[in-house]
Amino acid sequence: MSRFGIIVIGYNRAESVERLLRGLCDASYDGDSVTLIISIDKSDTTAVCEVARSFNWKYGEKIVEEQIERLGLKNHILKCGSYMEKYGLDAVAVFEDDIYPAKAFYEYMKQTVNQYQDNPDIAGISLYGPQMNKGAGLPFVPRPSKYDVFFVQYAESWGQVWLRKQWAQFAQWLTTENNDDFERGEIPPFVCGFGKKSWLKYHIKYCIEKNKYFVYPYRSYSTCFCDAGEHSGGDITLYQTSLEESTSRDLRLPDSLEDAVVYDAFFEAIDRTHTICFDLYGEKDIYTGYQKLVTCRSNLPYRCIGTYGLQMKPHEMNYFLEIPGNGIYVYDLKEKGVANKKSVDPLGRLNYYNLYNPNTHTAFALYTHLLKKQINYMWGRRKNLVRKIRRKLHLS
Repeated sequence: MSRFGIIVIGYNRAESVERLLRGLCDASYDGDSVTLIISIDKSDTTAVCEVARSFNWKYGEKIVEEQIERLGLKNHILKCGSYMEKYGLDAVAVFEDDIYPAKAFYEYMKQTVNQYQDNPDIAGISLYGPQMNKGAGLPFVPRPSKYDVFFVQYAESWGQVWLRKQWAQFAQWLTTENNDDFERGEIPPFVCGFGKKSWLKYHIKYCIEKNKYFVYPYRSYSTCFCDAGEHSGGDITLYQTSLEESTSRDLRLPDSLEDAVVYDAFFEAIDRTHTICFDLYGEKDIYTGYQKLVTCRSNLPYRCIGTYGLQMKPHEMNYFLEIPGNGIYVYDLKEKGVANKKSVDPLGRLNYYNLYNPNTHTAFALYTHLLKKQINYMWGRRKNLVRKIRRKLHLS
């Protein structure tokens, strides 16, 4: 029988921690005893610690870990991984303070942990069901299957389950190999751009280098508020997802990757023959080892051997079902050719990805937004100019 825990990670946002703890109290635990660890990094406020100390956890043991010195997000997260060993936990659901859980997250956690805790291909389990490809800034729609989960070679941080054995392997990799080289190639440029304080980019790189995957749900068991803070610019709702509410459903879980829908670190489909490279988001730079490329890019110097429409969703289905049209290009990577001059209408791409519906309302909104940005830009330049003039006058 596995022993499960929950880790809440806080720093200086007391309201966010309170919201998360309320959500955890509302979840269903099926009569199980679940250890709650609230880990708080050192900050200039005691409000978060006060919230943690006073919180009543009625589903098991509550442990408050207050750091005596500032660790920073990366080191704090990595220390949280060590709590599994410290407190004898086989798996933990991990929530940073701007995440919110579904009522059914624990049942999903139990079933997926029991299914995959001994699977060597699995590095972790995501509670979050992504609806956006964050790197491309476009919607992500996974291909449906007969199962309730799919696999992505991308670690998750917006609600995730760490498995004790798998986390130990990742921690060992962190200490024994040179892991600071983040050049574009197999690693998405979006991930390469993560700052020095990011821990997630190392977990993603680990998945890529060791050919490991995260289990992802089709229906999300956590959502993200993106609260304003040290590592977030402001409150946005772009990454909010609807939450699974059913707490009594037996999940359909594949035994292995071979029987399920699988995506790479770019959230692109994986060809099981390893001869076709999918780059429909246009974020890849290297196609070494492949014979054929399926992409949205129309100007590559290879022989174009086919085009397909950008109509069905998910977008890879246009290739699989050979939908006629323009917008998806197939190249023979073994032969050089003249760059294709045809490309899909930019507004057509926006419309396809549901980012723009061409009508007077959206046109006015876009115009107003761009005008406001331009005004703010010009006003900023004016203030900088005035500041420089005043500085020169003062110096003279």
